[in-house]
Amino acid sequence: MRSLIILAVIVVFSGSLVAQTPSAAARAQELAASFNKFKSMSKAKYGITKQKYKDVHCEALVRQSAKEYAGVYEASDLGYVIEVRVGNDGVVTGVGYANGSVSFTLENGRIEAGLLTTTKAYKNGTRETFEGVFITRTDKESPTDRGVTTVGLGVHLTVPVEINGSTYDRLFYQLR
Repeated sequence: MRSLIILAVIVVFSGSLVAQTPSAAARAQELAASFNKFKSMSKAKYGITKQKYKDVHCEALVRQSAKEYAGVYEASDLGYVIEVRVGNDGVVTGVGYANGSVSFTLENGRIEAGLLTTTKAYKNGTRETFEGVFITRTDKESPTDRGVTTVGLGVHLTVPVEINGSTYDRLFYQLR
C-alpha cells in the first residue's frame, strides 16, 4: 500500500513538471513578445499639440527548414554581429563579433520553431548557454502607419552590456 502511494505521488509530481516545461514554440513566442514596445503620448502647450507614437510588434519567425535561418545578423550602431551557420544535419554553429573582432563561437546549436538554443564559447575558455528567437519585427510611427517590417534575431543577454552610456539587457540583430 505504501509503495502504491509513493508511486502515485511520483506520477503526480512528474506530470506537473512536464506540464510546466514550455514547448519551443511557446518559448519562442514568449521571447518574441518581450521585444514588443508601445508608446503613445501627446502634449499640448499654448494651443499646439505634439504627439509621440511608437509601436513595435514582434512575432517568432517559423520557417520550413533550419537552413533558412542561416545568415549574418547585425545589431545596428553597436558593432555587434552574429553569423549563424546551419549544417546539412541541422546543427547550428557560428561566430559572434564585437567591433570587428571575434568575440565567441556558437557550438552544437539547434533551431526549433524559431527558437535558437546553443552554447557560446569564448576565447578564454568560458562557456555559457545562449538562447535567441528569430523575429519578424514591425515598427510603426503612427496609428495609421502600415509599418516597416524587418527580420532578425532577438537575444536576451545573460550579463547586460554598457555601450556609449546606455545599458542593454537585450539586443535585436537585424538580418543583413
